[in-house]
Amino acid sequence: MARRGSSEFINLTLTEFLMVIIFILITLLFYTFQKYLPENHDSTLTPKESELVEGNATLFAETLFHVDTADNATEKPIFQFIDEMEKLLADPDVRQGFETTPLPEIWDTLEAMEEEEAYLRKTIDTLKQAIKDAKGETLEQLVREKTRLTKKLGTVTKELKKYEPLHAELGTKTPAAALRKVRDREGQMADLAERARKQGIGSPLCWSTKDMPKEYLFSIDIMENGMFRVTPIQPEHRNEALRELGYPFANKTVYLTMQGFKEQMQRFWDYGMRDNNCRFMVKVRDLTTTKERWKQGLGLVENYFYKLEVP
Repeated sequence: MARRGSSEFINLTLTEFLMVIIFILITLLFYTFQKYLPENHDSTLTPKESELVEGNATLFAETLFHVDTADNATEKPIFQFIDEMEKLLADPDVRQGFETTPLPEIWDTLEAMEEEEAYLRKTIDTLKQAIKDAKGETLEQLVREKTRLTKKLGTVTKELKKYEPLHAELGTKTPAAALRKVRDREGQMADLAERARKQGIGSPLCWSTKDMPKEYLFSIDIMENGMFRVTPIQPEHRNEALRELGYPFANKTVYLTMQGFKEQMQRFWDYGMRDNNCRFMVKVRDLTTTKERWKQGLGLVENYFYKLEVP
């Protein structure tokens, strides 16, 4: 393999330079979690985590030195991504320390804490109702249990408040949702880098993580009668995200007319435009008997989604 001369390294194109900046920002992103993690957290890098970090470095190094940047159509989402990273890194305190804990581990912990907080609140409300009608020893037991759970709820709520600055920066409702968004950004960058390596253009996938580069939203069958049979096939960990998007048929297959399809799918296009200019990915199957009807239905799907045609 031919090596570049020193002058070639200096004369980087704009997109190559942006890739260098993005790699630095992704690395600095790990600093964000230092002040939000419990103080007793072990930050020692395991062999598996070291391999993950090295893999990321290799990915961006390969992107930098092999990408053909003649077309700058990918620069818009890259600029948007940089803007979001700069917001996260605006606080100089964020740059202190270096946290190497994998994001999925933090993500799972936060989700468990949020579920526990919701469960405790519901249980305490139930106890309050029971206390109204209780007497004697039963009343004493219920009061003790309510006191114990209230104290535990305070501890969990206090722990979750540590993460509030992070999810406030990202505009999400909960800390766990903020980390899901950061994890999505990580996957989107890997997807963008892959597109750049293949000289592709366009927006990153809305749902994409490093361990699952392509996460599908729907399986869509284009029918002979002009209807669209739409079946949700999202990964289990995206169930809550799909509900938050307001799609009313998250757990069942539905048949939609062309107009109904437009009305229901517009929400996913709008979300993508707000969120890093991303697009969702779907699987599409041809159940028509004429090429004209298939092309018409496929064109409508492509107005809203990236698609994979399946037999």
